Amino acid sequence: MSTSVIARLILCLGIALALAMPLALAEDDAKPQTLFTNVNVFDGMSDTLTEGMSVLVEGNLIKKIAKGNIEARDDAMVIDGSGRTLTPGFIETHAHMALMGPTISAMESNSTWEDFGIHSTRMAEMYLMQGFTTVRDAGGANAGLRRAIDAGQIPGPRYYPSGAFLGTRGGHADFSSFTSPPGTPSNFNRLNLAQDISGVEDVYKYG
Repeated sequence: MSTSVIARLILCLGIALALAMPLALAEDDAKPQTLFTNVNVFDGMSDTLTEGMSVLVEGNLIKKIAKGNIEARDDAMVIDGSGRTLTPGFIETHAHMALMGPTISAMESNSTWEDFGIHSTRMAEMYLMQGFTTVRDAGGANAGLRRAIDAGQIPGPRYYPSGAFLGTRGGHADFSSFTSPPGTPSNFNRLNLAQDISGVEDVYKYG
């Protein structure tokens, strides 16, 4: 085979690969689709439900809402709502995932990281199953729960922790018992669920 023929073959192969590459990349980059059919839609704005709707979600974006059927890719996950109501995800702006009952004294004297971790895991799944797709934690929980949710290790909503409670002795962040001497670290201090502060420097230190 002559050099010119080989060169033409290489050129043709290169052109073919170049033409095929955008299609291959498009297929690889295609975001998963979820199609909800036969649902009543509550949009958060109207007092009434829109019945008999279909909703197409691509990745985490709502692509289309229409009456009746919507065309989706063959690999789309199709969920028949059977006339149930579909709503936007709820947002909880003040939660305490790590805090558990029945009393503060029980958490202070008889709880370890395992107890708080197991409770937080159950709370994360509970919020998600109740329709909350975003939760802001207003104090107590740290970044570990968020990392576990983001990594897919446990089910949960998008999660924004605020870290430890900060407050003065006798204030909202003081979980010590009535018999604890002043300055004695509480269980919440040791586990960094709460920190007592005495001025601006402590706010910077623990915040």
